[in-house]
Amino acid sequence: MSLIIILDPINKVLGGHGLPLLTTPIVCGTAALCVVSLPFTSSLVHPKSSVRLRNIWFVVNRICSAFGLLQTVPNKAKLLAIHEQVIDEEREAFNDNIGCEESKREIFTIQLNGVDEKGNMFTPLGRYIFSVDMMLRLKRRLRFAKYVNSLPPSTLNQPSSVEVNAPIVIVGLPRTGSTMISRLLSADPNSRSPLYWEFAHDSDDVSPADPAKANLDYRAKPVDDGFAKLSLFSPNGLAEFFKFHKVGATEHEEITGFSRRYFYDMETALLSPEAQRKRLEWQASSNVDRSFLATHLAVWFRLQPRARGGEYWVIKSPAYTAWLPELAAAFPNARFVFTSRDPKSVLPSLCGLNEVASSIKFNYRNGRDLAPLGEGVVGRISGYAKQQEMFIKDQPEKCLALSYREMVKEPLTCVNEIYKHAGKEFTKEIEACMKAHMDNNKKGKHGKAVYSLDKFQLSEKMIEEEFAGYQQFL
Repeated sequence: MSLIIILDPINKVLGGHGLPLLTTPIVCGTAALCVVSLPFTSSLVHPKSSVRLRNIWFVVNRICSAFGLLQTVPNKAKLLAIHEQVIDEEREAFNDNIGCEESKREIFTIQLNGVDEKGNMFTPLGRYIFSVDMMLRLKRRLRFAKYVNSLPPSTLNQPSSVEVNAPIVIVGLPRTGSTMISRLLSADPNSRSPLYWEFAHDSDDVSPADPAKANLDYRAKPVDDGFAKLSLFSPNGLAEFFKFHKVGATEHEEITGFSRRYFYDMETALLSPEAQRKRLEWQASSNVDRSFLATHLAVWFRLQPRARGGEYWVIKSPAYTAWLPELAAAFPNARFVFTSRDPKSVLPSLCGLNEVASSIKFNYRNGRDLAPLGEGVVGRISGYAKQQEMFIKDQPEKCLALSYREMVKEPLTCVNEIYKHAGKEFTKEIEACMKAHMDNNKKGKHGKAVYSLDKFQLSEKMIEEEFAGYQQFL
């Protein structure tokens, strides 16, 4: 039997009065007709949340659940097929070996199965969005690999005009000030940082941007349009997100935009316990070949032209943690900066960020608490902390640790330490540029996020025990 649904957003078909209304299905032969009256009002995704979604979102999800629609990832076979195309094309572009290819398949499968796992908090439309988003990411990878394959072999062998081999890499755990310090470094006219749209654009043109016109590139607009469309379902979601992390097509963006081509939807594992466990095992396993991540990233860097006199790269992302040794091998002269913060502040802040970012995909209503999200975040970040601690012990000469307190209190003093660590000169001119950046980007400019441990059923004692080894970096 087929199902025909008529959506009535202006409440005229059934004379709705601000409440979603589903009529009794009318069965005509092999078809069932439903008319749904949908309001434009919005409601909280959870009693303790400040994020609001359109009621249309909840109604459509209930309809899908009632009729058994979108209970698994749509187009799963197509996703698997295009993923194999991507692997074939990347084999030619990046000389990936069999181990790399198996590693890609494994992490891809973890994410796909995580969305379908019974008991997780994905909504039906969340699965649909996941499928669409996954397809877009695969197509981006495919376009980039095809572009690399179209270049003359000599292109990748020529010396780059930007110093690729000695970047400053900002790592640390999420919500520890890594964004603040990386964007401060990006204010240096001699630095070069990727822009959000350079990783996120959906254009067929994946060629490097003209550095002098990167902020005006036509490929940036569709990315900002995509952010604007969030208001269709989440009228205040983007504003809430900005309280945690400012995003935009021409913002200096962390490398997550690139690494997520391989990790995909990180939130999947946060609310799917089995997927979370398997992904953590994947990240920590000594048998997994993660070298493809650094190889692909290094190729992207080498293709970029000089930017505003840029002499070195500033790249940032907590997602590096899963492949720090591979990154150090790909960039032998890189210098790593590890930001740190009290985990009792990190965990609720990151949970709040994930709640806002994934509110459209997940169901926080109907009496369900936010404990699964908290558990997922703790598991992932605990693994990150252990891996960062191990890397610092193995390669201390490449690493500099900075605390959140120091960065907030004396940001320029911390920058001076970074420059010394990287063997670069911190001039008065650079300092002036950074002061101007700080004046234009005051803390709390986009509002202040409110978060707590209780909201995600986390306790201080549990965090102290789980992150005992991490405390030495504070």
